[in-house]
Amino acid sequence: MLVDIEGERIKSVRGDPEHPVTRGAVCTKLTHYSSVAESADRIWSPQKRVGPKGRGEFTPISWDEAAALICEQIVSVSKEFGSSAILPYTYTGTMGIVNRYAIERFFHAINASQLRRSICVDSAYAGWTATIGKVIGTDCSRMRDADLIVLWGINAMSTNMHIMTHIAQARAKGARFVVIDPYKNRTAAIADLHIKIKPGTDAALALAIAHVLIEENLIDLDYIEKYTLGFEELKKRAEEYSPARVAEITGLPVSTILDLARAYGRARAPFLRIGFGLSRNLNGAMMVRTVACLPGLVGAFRKPGGGCFLASGGVWDFDSDKLRRPDLMAAPTRTINMVQLGQALTELDPPVKLLYVCAANPATVTPDSSKILRGLARADLFTVVHDQVLTDTARFADVLLPAPTFLEYTDWYRSYGHYYIQKGGAAMARQGDTKTNWEAVSFFAGKLGLTEKALFETPEEIMGQCLRPDSPFMRGITLEALDSGKPMRAHVSADGDPFEHGFFTPSGKLEFFSSSLADQGLDPLPAHVSTTEGLTNEAMTARYPLHFMTPPSHFFLNASCGSGAYHKKQQGRPTVKVTPEDAEIRGIKDGDIVRIYNDRGECFTYAEVTDVVQPRVIVAEAGWWASRMPGGKGVNQLTTEELTDLGEGAAFHTCLVELEIANSQINLAAF
Repeated sequence: MLVDIEGERIKSVRGDPEHPVTRGAVCTKLTHYSSVAESADRIWSPQKRVGPKGRGEFTPISWDEAAALICEQIVSVSKEFGSSAILPYTYTGTMGIVNRYAIERFFHAINASQLRRSICVDSAYAGWTATIGKVIGTDCSRMRDADLIVLWGINAMSTNMHIMTHIAQARAKGARFVVIDPYKNRTAAIADLHIKIKPGTDAALALAIAHVLIEENLIDLDYIEKYTLGFEELKKRAEEYSPARVAEITGLPVSTILDLARAYGRARAPFLRIGFGLSRNLNGAMMVRTVACLPGLVGAFRKPGGGCFLASGGVWDFDSDKLRRPDLMAAPTRTINMVQLGQALTELDPPVKLLYVCAANPATVTPDSSKILRGLARADLFTVVHDQVLTDTARFADVLLPAPTFLEYTDWYRSYGHYYIQKGGAAMARQGDTKTNWEAVSFFAGKLGLTEKALFETPEEIMGQCLRPDSPFMRGITLEALDSGKPMRAHVSADGDPFEHGFFTPSGKLEFFSSSLADQGLDPLPAHVSTTEGLTNEAMTARYPLHFMTPPSHFFLNASCGSGAYHKKQQGRPTVKVTPEDAEIRGIKDGDIVRIYNDRGECFTYAEVTDVVQPRVIVAEAGWWASRMPGGKGVNQLTTEELTDLGEGAAFHTCLVELEIANSQINLAAF
């Protein structure tokens, strides 16, 4: 990005025309980043709570006073309850390598509970690695030479806009563009074909495609023999998934399944882009794994213009131990999954007594948030929140710490959507009395009297330790080279087959039969597994007959940008999309305030009666803070803490609910 600064204000944010991927384009979230940086909710100095928890009432204090309060609690909690009663909750409010990961050094040094950070990508990564072996795929720029592009579970117009340029180039040359998604989002609306699949049934569709490919001999036998493992076993499994059977599972016409399979098998260069949306189901990892098998059947990876991509995280071969320094722990301690924070704050024994939140807003984005809010309201829980703005979580803080925006400090950033890493320098002077994540924990370490050198190193020193410039993927990526500020590419082919020398599985092949899953006693073959909380569960649907999905919105970045006046205005108001048929059954009209509820909780929003969704599926695009919604309750009141099949991720899209017109007394203060 190129950032223009006028005095102490952001004048504009633009894409860098010289960047090899973004080429001058930047999404609307960042184009209007000044709306976030100058938000009325910005926190400019340390503060301590003076009112009831949750009210957001604070008084300013100094950093020294804040450190005294926090360090006193660290010492007293550790002495009375043990250091495992301290829990950090940190995630991707910053994507900087130092300020996202190195802060773990401090919590290792005080022997706090460990956090399993698996809420976002771990389920998808687990499914992909079972088939491919490492999270690497075909460079998305190769799409421009594809003749069939399938986006499966990704709304790229809102979440991965830069690949749309490649898709446009391919379409100009005659390529067909297909989107597979349960509702017609912005991307599906411009596709040549939108396949509106039932949620949670994607593995069945992938196996039906495999069934047709094999039965009609639309496969690449030479590629299968040289580069894959377990074809005969997959063939037998695929026989179970005829198009007729899968039509009943997925809700798709048999003709649609046949046409898609034949188009994929006959394409000169099919490119498949898998999104994380697939993985956010209880059966999500298996769905990603199954879809990832398809390019192995047709040899897509070695076809110029063809291939498959999920993410690029596997190339960034940092020395994780040197970055995070787990050796600073005095003794093993417990690990708590971030998806289950509500359980940790309300049910865990010994209880969490000190919660340190930074670069995260769990009250908004974490499942089963009603349980989280009960935990945050505990009188015996001391909560520290380090953030840029007064979030829903920050309102419960005992001590509130101000953080700078990413434009005010230097860090290093690597992508998970392409193969470049880059140093981002400070574009503007530091605003307010803020500290970065790393500066804050280093400050507290000093106040606690800790002396380990690793707690006081500069970001440059940390990066110098964890870079591996001799790794196969990171050759020549040195601290000195990154200091130029220019993007540096990992060593993955931009135009060729990333797996021409083999895959990264135990066998070195694309594994239809996964030896790693077999070793765990799990089904080694792709399969469709119905979830317990799904439309096929008649006992549950008798009470909660609607499948509720909360995909990303266009103007928010998860909970980020939720404080920006521009972003809120453009997003409009929180809504739930419901079909005319489902609305009529419940007496709901477009614009009505409705209550969505299940056994976990409830939220209130505005009905949008539309045919972009399918019967018995409702969609609320997420990102609205609870405090911005009617009644002050967010969509994650309804989602489950249950973990996905592999990777221990969050199953945001596995959620059954009911919908009704809201009580007229609902509080509309937010609007």
